[in-house]
Amino acid sequence: MLRGGISRRREFYEDLKDLVLEILGDRVLAALVFGSSIYWKDAKDVDLLIVVRGSLRPREKVELEYKISSRALRMGLPPLDVHVMGLSDFRDNLSPGTFLSGLALGYRVLIDRINVDSLITSFLRELSREDYVLYSRHGRWNLSKMAKILLRRKLRAEGEDRQTLNLT
Repeated sequence: MLRGGISRRREFYEDLKDLVLEILGDRVLAALVFGSSIYWKDAKDVDLLIVVRGSLRPREKVELEYKISSRALRMGLPPLDVHVMGLSDFRDNLSPGTFLSGLALGYRVLIDRINVDSLITSFLRELSREDYVLYSRHGRWNLSKMAKILLRRKLRAEGEDRQTLNLT
């Protein structure tokens, strides 16, 4: 799906970012890629999460998701599984057991106007302290363990002390 190395992936992320901004403009607070396309080269689609200002009526949400995914296909991009939600819904879904628990397996921020990475990091801390396991067609995923690993990587990248997060 996203073959062609790091430069192709960067180009793809830029194309996605441009598409989201073209359609939603200043309404976008954050956009990120997560799911199987982050950890498998042969993923069938790309999960794209977009956080917007305000709340969305169900019909508006579906229309935006369709508009973005269909435009991406016309641009020759891989199939997208688009999730658009308001900030309040995003925060509500940053809890163990929701579909955003999959963020523990990895994600890539494309647009960030609300410091979304810190919100996700707080969620990963919570997830890492409990025992959460996800069962899918791909197998068993220990999300708590994956959250710890992802947090440690983030700490190393930021140069912080891992003791700060009580991960030992």
